[in-house]
Amino acid sequence: MIRKFRRRIYDTFSQSAYRRLSEKWREDTPSVVCNNCFGGVMLHHLGCRFCSPFVNLFLVPDEFVRLVENWEEAVTAGLGNVSEVKNSGMPYPVGRIDSVGSRIFFNHDTDFNVARDKWRERLERIRPDRTIFMFTAAMGDVTSLRRFDNTAVASKIAFASETYSKLELPSLHTVRGWKDDDPEYNMKALLNSWDVSYIQSLELLRTLSHLADIR
Repeated sequence: MIRKFRRRIYDTFSQSAYRRLSEKWREDTPSVVCNNCFGGVMLHHLGCRFCSPFVNLFLVPDEFVRLVENWEEAVTAGLGNVSEVKNSGMPYPVGRIDSVGSRIFFNHDTDFNVARDKWRERLERIRPDRTIFMFTAAMGDVTSLRRFDNTAVASKIAFASETYSKLELPSLHTVRGWKDDDPEYNMKALLNSWDVSYIQSLELLRTLSHLADIR
């Protein structure tokens, strides 16, 4: 009963602002480059078109950061140049971006060629002047957090647990209640203090709207 009452209060005071910002995102959707499903799921809840190939896949933290560190080089060389990783040991296809060597784990696909075709199709939608980079780091990956913060890309945000709030990195955004043992480091199961899914919360949307310059 108390939980339902709390949710009703949250909805009363947040939903109008959430709907307004969601509409703004749909009108001018930025390209979201994220290391896992977090970015794609967030866009899905907002009803946005995917303006990036970073959907239904993941990159391991170190290799995602390597890609962001060499973003301009990778774009110039062609992000569509992806080779299949043979005998990866995974039950789904794995590719490798030829220019930087970062692997792409297509964990929602069963055929590499189909996955690569989807990747290339969505790649054409990237908006170079409207791209934001999102990195969700778990398991105490301080090195990757520091490297990500030092990348040259302008619009970036790194999510981590409150354990790392003392790092004082400009791109770092600590998330209350998120545990470092999240096996997929994507916060999809995380609830905020109002028992609302964090990925659908107004606080997250406001944070990303500021990053994307959406008002």
